[in-house]
Amino acid sequence: MILFTCANFGRVAGNPFAHGTAPAGLNLPTDDLYWDRLGDESVSTGHLRILELLDTLGIQCTFFAEGYAAELYPEQLQWWARAGHEIAQHGWKHEEWAGLDPVSEDHLLQLSARAFAGVLDRIPVGFCPPGGRINPASDGLFERHGIRYVSLMQEALSGPASAIAAAFEESGVRFSGQDGSARRPHEAAATRLPNIPFSTENIDTGLINPESGGLFGKLSGDEAYAIFLRRFVLHEKTHPDLPILFSAHPFISGLKSFPGLKTFLTGLYREFGSGAFMTTGQYVLGSRSGA
Repeated sequence: MILFTCANFGRVAGNPFAHGTAPAGLNLPTDDLYWDRLGDESVSTGHLRILELLDTLGIQCTFFAEGYAAELYPEQLQWWARAGHEIAQHGWKHEEWAGLDPVSEDHLLQLSARAFAGVLDRIPVGFCPPGGRINPASDGLFERHGIRYVSLMQEALSGPASAIAAAFEESGVRFSGQDGSARRPHEAAATRLPNIPFSTENIDTGLINPESGGLFGKLSGDEAYAIFLRRFVLHEKTHPDLPILFSAHPFISGLKSFPGLKTFLTGLYREFGSGAFMTTGQYVLGSRSGA
């Protein structure tokens, strides 16, 4: 079962290097204005491209959107909801979730719930924490705010620090605390909620190079998506009843790497049909009607 998801809604995610530096040799811009413009372009162009492709193929998607998107892009958020896609939560302004104290977590969840309810008339029940990790008190707060399932980073569940966080630090990216001080990633907390884990191996940011709009990868969009396609076809042929989650970011896969994404989804559709796809909420909650 293929769970196709998107993450990061426009400029809400901000500058990924705002509290650190871009890895050496990648020549990525670090000014906020560049990332704001790219975020807005991802919404005005990338979202429409992806929505049209999903509609053509009859594929449903889960968009893990930051709560602030409901204030900054209310009409565009409704595009996804009206098209039948699931909206799930991804923090308020893409704060790294691990390391937040319970009071801050509760406040950010309240902000998101209020913003989403004002635009969608409901509060999304799924949550993917930015950074892929949660805190010991997170489950109780999630349940209090109506969150029924989570999507955590698989690599974070098998070690004291996420593999992607460690890789970022080795490349020169600092992880900053609330006061801006450098720190090591926090240990991953477990969850008692239903969890659909994602892997760093199945995210466009990690495999696609900056020339193709990616961040930390070394492959072009076409090369990366050829690998993703082979991997997902193999999974579906050998483990069709087990979920495999893919995460695309519209600022990458809706812009420079859109041809690769189109080949990827079209290839999976031709091989297995739209029935091989579900939203994460449908899979966890057992409903084909979405969450």
